[in-house]
Amino acid sequence: VTKDRRVPFVDLMADRWPDLGGPQTATHFMSHSWGQCFIEDLSALDFLGEDAYIWVCCFAMTQDDDRLELLDDSEVFAEALVAQTTIAQVLVLDREASALTRLWVLFEVLRAYEHGKPLTISPPSLLVQSRLMCGAIQLEEAFAAKASDRDYILGEFEKTGLSNVNERIFAAVEHS
Repeated sequence: VTKDRRVPFVDLMADRWPDLGGPQTATHFMSHSWGQCFIEDLSALDFLGEDAYIWVCCFAMTQDDDRLELLDDSEVFAEALVAQTTIAQVLVLDREASALTRLWVLFEVLRAYEHGKPLTISPPSLLVQSRLMCGAIQLEEAFAAKASDRDYILGEFEKTGLSNVNERIFAAVEHS
C-alpha cells in the first residue's frame, strides 16, 4: 500500500481507519533494534497506557529504497523526538540489548540528551541481564545499514562525544 504511493503508513491511517481519527501528535519516541518480533516491542510499551501516542520509524517514515525523507534531511526523526509534545524517549531492549549496537539508536539517544528529553528503558527486567549493568557502549561495535548513515552519525558523535550517550543511558538505568 505504501510502496506504490511512496508515503509513510501513518499518512494512510485516516483514509483506511477513519473511526480511529487519523494520526495523532506523538507523546513518546520509540528507539529499538528491529532484532526481535515487533509484538515484543509493542508489549514493552504497555506501561505507557492507552493515552500514549508513540512515534515509530517504520510507520512515520517512507519505507522505500530511496528513503525519501533522508535525501535532504539526515535527522528527519529529530522533529518528533525533540517536539514539545514528546514527553520522553523509550529505549526498547531485547535480551541482548542489541539496540545499543545500532548507530541510529545511539544517535537518537544523543539528540534526546541534548534536548533534555527523559530516557526510559523498557522492559526494566532486562536491565539486570544486560551489559548495561557493567559496561559502556562500544561505538566501534555499532553499525548502520548504509555507509553514508554511518559517516554522518560518527561525525555527529565526534562533535559531542559518546560519553554523553553513555552518561544518559547509565542515568536511565539508575532510575529504572
